[in-house]
Amino acid sequence: MVNIYADTSVIGGCFDLEFQEWSKALFEEFRSGAKKIIISDLVSLELEAASSDIKAILNEVPIENRIYISENLAAERLAEVYIKEGALTNKSFNDALHIAHATLNNADVLASWNFKHIVNLDRIKLYNAINRKLGYCTLEIRTPREILKTITYEKVKKFDAVQEVRSFRDKMGPIYMNDREKLRKDLKDIRDRYFPKDCNKKQDK
Repeated sequence: MVNIYADTSVIGGCFDLEFQEWSKALFEEFRSGAKKIIISDLVSLELEAASSDIKAILNEVPIENRIYISENLAAERLAEVYIKEGALTNKSFNDALHIAHATLNNADVLASWNFKHIVNLDRIKLYNAINRKLGYCTLEIRTPREILKTITYEKVKKFDAVQEVRSFRDKMGPIYMNDREKLRKDLKDIRDRYFPKDCNKKQDK
């Protein structure tokens, strides 16, 4: 079984004409049980700014095919190292947290459409150099298109789903970098509201 950490761009991509074919194909894999999706509370928090249609995408995946993970100090510290070592800037703290979550929870691959900060060859080299230095496994980072074979889907109405999430991420990333208590409070609120009590969940470490 392949466990895939999907960031918010993959979810929003289901409604973006440029990315929807591949995002929808990946979610079909999650729904069928061919692959499992790793969902962090950070993803749920970022989806707060998205429309109800985008939020509903996760609920279409059977609960047995979802793995929920929660924010913890280890992820925050690893994200800080990525920034300190120059892989990302403070503004991209949320992106650093996504990579840290995927690394610490042994995701087989991190799926993203974020070409600037995540699916970027030079940055991937930096992330994995840091991971190896700290004794973590190399993290595979790919787009859904790289993960899957070609599947054709009926086109749906386009609206800027990805931009909704990006705007929230860019706004809140610097705030969370400097106010960890707010980050933990917001993430706890998200867990209490959206994480099923009876789910495939990894515990905080």
